Amino acid sequence: MDAVKEGHRGTLGSGKIVTLAAGLSVGATLGYIVYRHISNTSSSQGPDTEVSKMFLPVEVYRNIFRSQTMFLDEVSQKSGAHVRVLSDLGEPGCKAAVCFQLQGSKEQVLLARCVLEDLLTDFEPVVEVLEVPRTAFGRVIGRGGESLKLITRSTGARLDCSREKKQSCGGQGNVTITGTRQEVKQAK
Repeated sequence: MDAVKEGHRGTLGSGKIVTLAAGLSVGATLGYIVYRHISNTSSSQGPDTEVSKMFLPVEVYRNIFRSQTMFLDEVSQKSGAHVRVLSDLGEPGCKAAVCFQLQGSKEQVLLARCVLEDLLTDFEPVVEVLEVPRTAFGRVIGRGGESLKLITRSTGARLDCSREKKQSCGGQGNVTITGTRQEVKQAK
């Protein structure tokens, strides 16, 4: 007890000092600390804490995760809500959605929903079809498909090319670009 009074007080918390002074065992002290931690976390959720679920299509989730692996941390930082992906893939019978659990105050949950909906609009799959003159179609594809591969690697968009069956000199070809809005814009 004299060591506690003499200067080791800075390294010991007040709760530990009391338990040492009372002569409690290490097990009892540890049990009390765990009890306090559990009671603090359950009381911090309180009556104003809201838990909500939000579903995003799997394709959108993959697009977001492919470009921003830490997007859940970003959503949590922007909103203040706790955001996590649940293990189940959405509602029963609907296997094309990923379920997110949002937890926090009503304002935090609402803000987290807004941030996730912004990501939804930014990363939803977009398909755009461009008509290319037959004379320029070879340049779009490139030798052995090199140009298409380069565009795909540099933008992340997927390109599919199809020529019309007609052999007229004014024929057109279609280039279908699939990806997020940003990827399609870069590929164009």
